[in-house]
Amino acid sequence: MYRLLCLLVCLVTCQLSAQIGIGTTNPDPAAVLDIHAEISPGHFGGLKLPTVNSAQRDLIATPIPDGMMIYYREAGNRCVQLYDAQAANWVNFYCMNAAPVASGTSISYTDAFVGEMMSFDAGSFTQTDAEADPPGARLYQWFRADDTNGLNEVPISGATAADYTLTTADDQKFIRLAVTPTATTGASPGVADYSSYSHQVTFAPTKISMVPQSQTVSEAQSPNAIELEFSFPYVSSTPVQIELVASDYTRLAESGTVTVTIPAQQTSPFRTSVFHTADNALTDGNLDIIFSIDAVYGGLGANSIGAVFQDTWTILDDETIPSYYINEDFETDGNGIRYTTSTAESISGTDYFSRTNDSGVSGTYNHATGYFFAAQDIDAVASSPTQSIIFNPISIAGTNTFNYSIDLAEDDDGTNQDWDAADYFIIQYSLDGSGTWIDLFEVAGAGTNAEPSVVLNTGGTQTGDVLTDNFTTFTGSFSAAGTTSIQFRLKMSLDAGDEDIAIDNFMVN
Repeated sequence: MYRLLCLLVCLVTCQLSAQIGIGTTNPDPAAVLDIHAEISPGHFGGLKLPTVNSAQRDLIATPIPDGMMIYYREAGNRCVQLYDAQAANWVNFYCMNAAPVASGTSISYTDAFVGEMMSFDAGSFTQTDAEADPPGARLYQWFRADDTNGLNEVPISGATAADYTLTTADDQKFIRLAVTPTATTGASPGVADYSSYSHQVTFAPTKISMVPQSQTVSEAQSPNAIELEFSFPYVSSTPVQIELVASDYTRLAESGTVTVTIPAQQTSPFRTSVFHTADNALTDGNLDIIFSIDAVYGGLGANSIGAVFQDTWTILDDETIPSYYINEDFETDGNGIRYTTSTAESISGTDYFSRTNDSGVSGTYNHATGYFFAAQDIDAVASSPTQSIIFNPISIAGTNTFNYSIDLAEDDDGTNQDWDAADYFIIQYSLDGSGTWIDLFEVAGAGTNAEPSVVLNTGGTQTGDVLTDNFTTFTGSFSAAGTTSIQFRLKMSLDAGDEDIAIDNFMVN
């Protein structure tokens, strides 16, 4: 009876006051319902709305009063919703949304040299969003620090793009990138994701190599400059000095070390006049001079000399009569010095393309003196039957007329000599580095398994002469006015056994 009486008193009191206070005995006079957060001393709580999914929401008893509030949670949706009785639907009052999350940020670069560009590596980067909000434009910020632990790390002013070019301020520093994900809808931006630190930034090393020219010039040429060419893998922001020496100064205007300066920001290769020829007025023969890099200094990185640091030039003695631009007897190995071959030299029994002293080759060549060059069935030792011996360019300023001679032989098997119509040997020349080759002398086959015979000989021996197994000298002459340089090559094509040729004493004066 007592309990019933208390309940009736409470109901009457609530109805009379029209206010309810939870956690308080003194509700706000303007509030119908006043909830205080303190559950007990030191303990607090909040208001929890009824949580429903879409199926449960559809089971709410109707008619649903206007303004009813629920917490709707399903899949990725987390929203406080109000019921709009006039529109008869639930309206999102507020939806909670997680910001996008980034991971896998990394940077790509080669050496971490000043002047090099570092780039954001999109291939390893991922961005996720709990609500599948579309990604927005990423935000970038590059940082530099004193070590890989981030000591004294600072953001790099203005470095807010996906790429960053290292500057002198980055020397000895460590670089990393922060990428902040964004979304076009929902919460944004997210928290920045950081890459690992780069290698320590340094200035690129100054490594200078020689690009061999291996030219032949006269000691009395005019102009008399000897131009040398240098290569280097990195551009220097400051000038670089190279000290060069010569193996012999008797044909040079210089008497000792010459210093060359490569300008700042110069790209490779760099070509310049270094030494100058000088006529010593003596009849003392031709001379090979080796030019060498002796020292490298300047630049901001470590200095070093490349593996190729020499260039050999032949200085012709103009007092020697005759003065040969080319006098190749193959007695010494000139490949890479006086000439180059279009493929590596090789001897394999009956197949060869190589300098030889008649050892290892199957052909018989009479009257050979020491070494000569021989070829047979070339495509068995190379990728193609067509190969060449290319001689170094020759400076010919002031020279118009040239004489040439060559000794040739071909192994005669006693019945036929097996040259076909596609087989040939040609002497060619090119003027001023044009790349256009002009035929000067040619030996070719006529039909199938025929004797090779001379079909072209500019200014020389009558055509029709055949090659035999005895070395025979062929001569000729030609004019090339108004040119400053000339280059010769011996081009041949032999693609079967017993199709061969031997070459010796090629001379041009």
